[in-house]
Amino acid sequence: MSDIVRQQELIDLTVESLWQVAPVDWTEIEVTYKAAGASRRLNTQLRTMNGFSDKFDDPIFFPSSVLELRDLMYVPGLGTWFTFQLTISCTGDVITEFDYDMPDENSVAWMDFEGDLESYPRNTTPKWMKEAIERGQSLRDGDENSVEVVDLQPRSSGTDMNCISVGGIEQERALMLASDFVPGDQSWRYIQVLSALGSRIEPILVFSEILGGGFERRRIEFYRDGHVGLASRYRTTGGTSLDGDPIESASEISEEVGLTALEISAVEFQAEWIAAGGWQA
Repeated sequence: MSDIVRQQELIDLTVESLWQVAPVDWTEIEVTYKAAGASRRLNTQLRTMNGFSDKFDDPIFFPSSVLELRDLMYVPGLGTWFTFQLTISCTGDVITEFDYDMPDENSVAWMDFEGDLESYPRNTTPKWMKEAIERGQSLRDGDENSVEVVDLQPRSSGTDMNCISVGGIEQERALMLASDFVPGDQSWRYIQVLSALGSRIEPILVFSEILGGGFERRRIEFYRDGHVGLASRYRTTGGTSLDGDPIESASEISEEVGLTALEISAVEFQAEWIAAGGWQA
């Protein structure tokens, strides 16, 4: 099978996966996939007969078909694409756009260009990519002046544990607004994970709302440079997406090097969600 034929198969698989989770009244779906090295994120936009919506029938994940597509579209010495925009309509029209050039500045801040060069070597490294890699290396070496660092301070959450957060609404008000929140099912659980290894491309703090089956329903990510990302089953912001694998228990996560996880209450999670600018989900 030729690479061109396989590329079309992968695009078809990606389109089919979106068709399967789209609501019955959808008219157009636009998904932007961004990837570099080990970093990958997506943003979605759904149009229905009643206007824009964020309600897919199931969670949207970063599919393996898109990663394979990056591999197949690699040109030796020149690299592969960083951004793939896919637009599909209910009439069957499919539009694809691949961007091999510098992504937007917000994306550059978290993308793993160093890892990308290892996987997809280039004869000549663009100046902007060299600068992005140097900034990442400086950050890993402890040069906190290379970016604006947000100091995430622990706060008392009303229980014996501390939650760490930063957001657009004061924590006291967020807690008040979240005080009557009740999970949709008693099997749902909530955790916060603090990473000592957080970098430009990996969050230093994650809050998760987890369904009874172990899969995430909502997720909040905080990054060292102050970037905050949110994701629910039907909507994402800041490039954050739900984890496609079942989430382990807090004790199991804490066994991993550099990670500390704690179980938190539903109200504590909801307060973090509200403080970070979350929507009704």
